Amino acid sequence: RHTRYWRDWSSDVCSSDLAHAIAFNSAIKGRKSYELADHLEPFPYLGNPDAPVLVLLANPGKSKSEEKKSFSYSVKKLELHKQNLLHIGSEDFALRLDSPKDRSLESPYFKSRTAKLVQATSLQAVANKVFFINFHGYHSRSWYPIPFTFYTQNYSFHLVKRAINIGCQIVMSRNTTGWLTAIPELVSYPNKSFFRSTRSVHLSENNLGPKHYQKILTLLK
Repeated sequence: RHTRYWRDWSSDVCSSDLAHAIAFNSAIKGRKSYELADHLEPFPYLGNPDAPVLVLLANPGKSKSEEKKSFSYSVKKLELHKQNLLHIGSEDFALRLDSPKDRSLESPYFKSRTAKLVQATSLQAVANKVFFINFHGYHSRSWYPIPFTFYTQNYSFHLVKRAINIGCQIVMSRNTTGWLTAIPELVSYPNKSFFRSTRSVHLSENNLGPKHYQKILTLLK
């Protein structure tokens, strides 16, 4: 299923999206915080697409080191990244949360945002049963809505629609307007939650509320 969309992925922008990504970067007229990185591997989602809990994000960010055009990920990280992109196991997600043998594989972003869930359940439960999905997979320092649907976004939207059809719990965070517009089924979908603070996106009782947090814990156990 996914190979239809990501078979031409190499090391930066998917060739089917390239012309539009270049056009967007030109259109924003040098506003670097919104520029889509053309030197970083796309990151449309993380985890198991069959997970019972989906968290909808905007797009992947860029750290200060990642902003440099000379930046590149390690061979191991690229290998794990490709496995995640092609839905081969959950090792990439698990190592982003805890990798004592190689801390460079850990992600401070995902580690901090899932910490409460890991404490309440287990690392493997989170890695196997929570699926993060970005509205589009291209890195930028700050989010900016793009008035166009990239070819590869269609697969991400397909994954969310499939989750709706089987009754998964969907957590809305960043770019709510974009998600609700792209997938109208979400508007009236009953099994969805909202963060109290979309700036933090921490999966915690304080940020989700006791009712929704406990529902997610039940799905993870």
